[in-house]
Parts: sequence; structure tokens; C-alpha cells
Amino acid sequence: MAKKGKLPFQPLTPTKAEKQMPGCCAECKVDSYALAYALAVLFAAWTLVVGLLGKMGFGLGMVEMIQKVHPLYSLSFGGIIGGMAVSALCGLITGFAAGWLYDWFS
Repeated sequence: MAKKGKLPFQPLTPTKAEKQMPGCCAECKVDSYALAYALAVLFAAWTLVVGLLGKMGFGLGMVEMIQKVHPLYSLSFGGIIGGMAVSALCGLITGFAAGWLYDWFS
């Protein structure tokens, strides 16, 4: 049992090399390309899920909303693929812009 007021373990203190590692400082930067690719995949996957659910009769309100925004989107196979392409492009642009703005303001 540890004495009162003493920690039962020694707290870790970062070494000099760890203090100088990138990403461990106040000026952290976002990889805009990685964020753009991640959002492109997420946007396209969401469009695919909504399209597949729409073909089964679920979420038709969401399908109508996506059809208003993406001109290529419909509940056909080609329409879902076209909607995924447009969604991926929107994700690329959104992710890159968000990463760039974050880096610019930080």
C-alpha cells in the first residue's frame, strides 16, 4: 500500500525526443488529403446505404433529398453509382477545404 500523499507509481515524463516529435506540439496540422479521401469514402458509402435502403422502400425522404442535390442519383443501379461518384467528389472537396481551413486558422 502506498503512503498517504505518494503515488503508487512514478508518472511518466516525456523525453527530449518525444517533446520534439511532430504532432506533439501546439501547432498540429491536419493532413488535408487524408481528410479529403476519408470524407469521400464516407459520403459515397452513405449514398450507397441510402440507395440500397431506398430500393427496399425505406428512407424515401432521404432518397428524395439526395436526388435534389445530386443530379445523377436515382434508385437504379447506374443512378446509385452516379450518385456515389458525385458524393465522393463532394466529400473530396469538403474534406480538403476543411483541412486547409483548419491549418490556415491554426
